[in-house]
Amino acid sequence: MPGFTQIPNDEVFDDPLWTASPFTKGQAYIYLYMLAVFKKSCVEKRGAIIDLEPGQIGYSMDSLARRWKWSYGKAKRFLKQLEKKGKIEMQKTSVSTTITLAHFVENGKQLENKRQTNGKQRENKRSPINIDKNDNIEKIDNTILHSAAKAPQLINIFGEEFKSYTDTEYHASFGKDRKILKSLENQYGRDDVIAGIKYFFQVYIRKDRFSRKNPNVGMLQTVWNGMVASAKEENRYQREIDDWVNE
Repeated sequence: MPGFTQIPNDEVFDDPLWTASPFTKGQAYIYLYMLAVFKKSCVEKRGAIIDLEPGQIGYSMDSLARRWKWSYGKAKRFLKQLEKKGKIEMQKTSVSTTITLAHFVENGKQLENKRQTNGKQRENKRSPINIDKNDNIEKIDNTILHSAAKAPQLINIFGEEFKSYTDTEYHASFGKDRKILKSLENQYGRDDVIAGIKYFFQVYIRKDRFSRKNPNVGMLQTVWNGMVASAKEENRYQREIDDWVNE
């Protein structure tokens, strides 16, 4: 059936009907269209600037797997299937993978994304910037986070996860907590910090007595490296299981 469908993101993709269970393959495919940028933009990955065109997605496979509630191996196989069918194109670099949707719609017109690439994204190393103490760092990051104006603040996301875990409101030390979260975002990227917050409350804190005693933003920063090591070990084990199942 020709044409395209407009879907209100907040009303559909944030609804528990959509997010409660692991995604189906159909949901995962639709979600790629929701994540695609609608205008020229860029994201930062490990200090490199990745340019994005309309219809491209700047999320890692790990991030997509977490959003879909899948294993890394399942997400990777699914994306390879889509690429074989000509529905997406993946361009890899040493720091990221950019996904290009083959049939993206922009301003009511379908774009047939058949870009000639050499399999590499354009990476521009960020030049050193002298920042005055009174400068607002968010102004600098505004060109990197294309949807920052609409995206919820990290402190709010932390508060929501805290309330879900403790059933009480989080009383933030806004200046200190925001500074810590901003520091983590500058180091690891917004998506990884959000994933880290969710992992902290949904997985790590349940097995770590030390962090369970005082689950605040400062504790998140303290145990961050331990969480990363724990998550990597869990991912490694899950990939071994996936490989064994699919032999």
